[in-house]
Amino acid sequence: DDLSSFDLIVALSPASQRRALDLTRFFHLDVVYWPIMDPTGLAQTREARLEAYRKTRDQIVGHLIERWGPPDEEEETA
Repeated sequence: DDLSSFDLIVALSPASQRRALDLTRFFHLDVVYWPIMDPTGLAQTREARLEAYRKTRDQIVGHLIERWGPPDEEEETA
């Protein structure tokens, strides 16, 4: 793939960060690492699994807002 069309890669695990850094060493783009909880296998009940996935979703949303700010109201309704 042509990585020159990207400006940013967000890695969600240490392994993906290492791989992204290796693949992009000759390109001018940023690689950032967001430590995100892996929800797979964390809970036994359906409700507990859903809660683990919700927490992971909320972590990702928090990082997005921290980096780019909250979405515009008109974007939310689109």
